[in-house]
Amino acid sequence: MEQAIRAVEGCLQHANNPNPAYAQKAMEQLDSMQNENYPMFLGALTSIFANGNKPPAARFVAALTLKNTLTSKNPARKDEIKRRWFSVNENDRNQVKGAVLNLFRNPDPTVSKAAPQCVAAIALLELPERQWVGLIDQVLLPYMTDQTAPLPIKVATLKTLQYITEEINPAVLVDSANSILTAVIQGIRNNNNDVKMAGMQALYGALEFSKGNFEKDGERKFIMDLIVECCGHPLEDIRCKAYELLVKIASLYYQFLPMHMHQIFERSLQSMQKDEESVGLQAIEFWSTLCDEELLILDEVEDCLLLQITPPRKCHYFVSGALEFIIPVLAECLTRQDEEPDLENWNVAMAAGTCLGLIAAVVEDKIVEQVMPFVKTHFESQNWKYREASLLAFGSILEGPNKAIKNLVAEAVPHLLTRHLQDQHPYVKDTASWAIGRITSLHPDAIPNVREMLQKVGLSLQDTPRVAGNCCWAISNLASNCKRGEGNPVTEYFSHLVEALLNVTARTDGANTTLIPSAYEALNVLVQTAPDKLLPDVEKLLGIILAKIDASVRQQQQRPNEDRERRGVYHGLLCSVLHTITTRLQHNVRKHADSIMHSILGVVAPGQSSLQEEALMAMGAIAGVVGQDFTKYMQRVEPILSAGLKNYEFPQVCSCAIGTVGDIARALEKNIIPYSDNFVKLLLGDLQAPMLNRTVKPPILSCFGDIAMAVGGGFERYLQVVVNMLQQASTTATAQKLDETEDYDLVDYINQLREGILDAYTGILQGLREANKAQQLLPVVEHILNLIGFTYSDRTTSPEVVRALVGLLGDLAMAIGSPAKQLLQQKFVLDILVECTRNPEPSISQIADW
Repeated sequence: MEQAIRAVEGCLQHANNPNPAYAQKAMEQLDSMQNENYPMFLGALTSIFANGNKPPAARFVAALTLKNTLTSKNPARKDEIKRRWFSVNENDRNQVKGAVLNLFRNPDPTVSKAAPQCVAAIALLELPERQWVGLIDQVLLPYMTDQTAPLPIKVATLKTLQYITEEINPAVLVDSANSILTAVIQGIRNNNNDVKMAGMQALYGALEFSKGNFEKDGERKFIMDLIVECCGHPLEDIRCKAYELLVKIASLYYQFLPMHMHQIFERSLQSMQKDEESVGLQAIEFWSTLCDEELLILDEVEDCLLLQITPPRKCHYFVSGALEFIIPVLAECLTRQDEEPDLENWNVAMAAGTCLGLIAAVVEDKIVEQVMPFVKTHFESQNWKYREASLLAFGSILEGPNKAIKNLVAEAVPHLLTRHLQDQHPYVKDTASWAIGRITSLHPDAIPNVREMLQKVGLSLQDTPRVAGNCCWAISNLASNCKRGEGNPVTEYFSHLVEALLNVTARTDGANTTLIPSAYEALNVLVQTAPDKLLPDVEKLLGIILAKIDASVRQQQQRPNEDRERRGVYHGLLCSVLHTITTRLQHNVRKHADSIMHSILGVVAPGQSSLQEEALMAMGAIAGVVGQDFTKYMQRVEPILSAGLKNYEFPQVCSCAIGTVGDIARALEKNIIPYSDNFVKLLLGDLQAPMLNRTVKPPILSCFGDIAMAVGGGFERYLQVVVNMLQQASTTATAQKLDETEDYDLVDYINQLREGILDAYTGILQGLREANKAQQLLPVVEHILNLIGFTYSDRTTSPEVVRALVGLLGDLAMAIGSPAKQLLQQKFVLDILVECTRNPEPSISQIADW
């Protein structure tokens, strides 16, 4: 062991060497030692940091190294760390735990400061496994209840609880909630500010599993009174942390706030008006969070009314009740800009504007009469701060109100365009352009003169990056809201706007802003909405975009290591325009297909920038247009798609690759057969990959349907393994009904999963039917019908899923026929079809009639 201690100690010394080569070599040696003999490595580290004769700095480094070997952000790495830790015998683990607990009592702060991280790192491994069960009740809590315990130990104890509660699954600590809350409350009540702050930081994590305590009036009142009292503490950091706690409580325990809102209301308004900026920001955030919760609850209530079920929560309308008091305070906050504002830094004025917008969404028309007096008073103010504040207030309340705001928008637009968009102060001009963008997005029908607006925002594309970016956004919105055909005012300015936007894309002063992406997005919308008479102009734009891509690819070939990430983003933007142009030109793009594919393949070729989602989507669009002629590109396309299907690190790229495989399968039909083995193998691998984001998996199932329809009877070679996968997916999709869940992400995912399964079965049935092989699915018809019955009875099932399941019933009858007749004539099947014939959604009722 002594030899191991010396070896580890030497490596720890060199790991901090200013020479990177020495440091790297030392780290590699440390990794090698723990891989070769992990128990001995742990023992060596423990011996070093537990040895009072060692220098404090060396002991701290050893303890910190121990912590680093026990933690990771990577899920797979976490599993390996846990497996390795529990491979060490219990006695050795207990020695390590005893040694790190002893660090709490070390008088040297250099050594003791490592204790919270080390103890928390071990606790995060052991507590979920019901190990180290006495840590909280028998070790940490006594430090807090012992009045004689030194203050540094109390701080370290609370920091340990903070680190544990921040990372652990809250369910693990439910049984320890009372002990943890007792400890942190003891900390918050302590007169020492360091202990008090540590207690508040620990409480922030502990709130996640304190529902039982908040359900009890007495316990909740004690906690809330303590936090609100801290909102008036002399120390700014403590006041700020108290409001952070209130923000989290508003999010977690909105339903328990009524009896506490009076004192929070008074204190928060005072803080917004008079306190330091950091505290004021958190006080505003509290009200913004209340708005978020009330919007969510009101949506839940509306959904529950449609489903005829009892809403899980009641809205207390805190925001509406405080409206006349909070609006003047927020309006005053809007005027607190810096003399030379940094538009990238969050401040009280921005927070107040955001809060106003959320309040408008909650109370709708009622906000107009509260805010507009401030807007009208300062709209033409000589003081730029008040002028800008009025614009920010007006822009913030545009979403929510309806009838009450329309006429005001019509009145404001001419002033915004002719005065504020040309204002001498850059901050006023920036906010004016943002308000114009909001108007074009939310109230385009209230704009009195669209042509004038297009002229003004077109000229402002030459302004500062932020103003020009907002004008790009306004152009996108205006184009989106104008229908194709005669009388479209955007049509008159199409060529001028395209030219101006292309000039924006060439600007060098917007590299670190959203300006360039905004310009390309505006180009995309202009192309999407261009009437047929402008298709020659769209073709001209295609030539420009192809030339830009080819020039960029040549530059990268000459300078392959030059800013690859930036160039990758640039290629993605250009490919997004290619995709849009291809979709808009349709058959007119066939003559350019070779040029487009040459450019796309240049972008995604090995050695060029990383695989782009936009390039894959452009490929899919070309395949859809040229059909089976896309076969000539497949030799180069297959490796690219294969790389995309294996790209687990970037799920969006993998998802786009899956979609593109489906597009190409539909385009090539039987010509996909030489490549189908590889694609099916990779798709099956994706389904089984634990590290791939689950949202990518439903489209894989739909893709099997696309491949099945393309290869027809040839799909029987994959049938058994794919059906097995579909049955496994069905188990997840029918594991529970989601009628009363509050997890809306889960509802969305399960709906996507069910739709993917139904699409897959539909494609397989239609493909096999073409080759008179559909009866091979007869053994799973009962399983399919059970899936359909369960899914239809779940009231959270989306219209898209209902449409898919009704269509699948029709395909089962058509493809299998008599052998499945008895199963298909079950009462629940007929009931579904009859109900769906009366569905208000035409796409569902028409399929049901069929």
